[in-house]
Amino acid sequence: MTGLLWVLLALIVILLLKILFRKDEILILHGKGVCDFEVVGESHYQKNLKRIVGGYSKKGVDYSCIAELSLDDYNKYDSNAVSVEIDHLLVGYLSRSNAKKYRRMLNKIGKKKVVGKCYATIRGGWKTGASKGSFGVFLDFNFKETEKKYIN
Repeated sequence: MTGLLWVLLALIVILLLKILFRKDEILILHGKGVCDFEVVGESHYQKNLKRIVGGYSKKGVDYSCIAELSLDDYNKYDSNAVSVEIDHLLVGYLSRSNAKKYRRMLNKIGKKKVVGKCYATIRGGWKTGASKGSFGVFLDFNFKETEKKYIN
């Protein structure tokens, strides 16, 4: 390999290590005790959701878990995007309007490079014969409740 290829390979390895071992601050997001804040785009991540909950069932699932919200500044569709991950798998995003509101909230409470964590529920995923329902993701998150906890 030429010297340039070695440098490129080294840069890729460094970038991957930074991603794997990032030390972002964790921000606990607060809600009202009900997972009713909808995530969007889950239709693109049904395989991930199926993997998390263990597959489809006759009656569907109501699977409780923890979601992580991260700023996705390099998203090619929306530079304000906020991704939602569960078990380190991408499961959707905040809507465009909620992503902007989330970023404003982070600025207001003085937190910029954080990973937000909150309770979440995956619902749906029923399967009977040839018919099946998609999985959806809902968060126990409320902007006002979170702001109250961090602003004196």
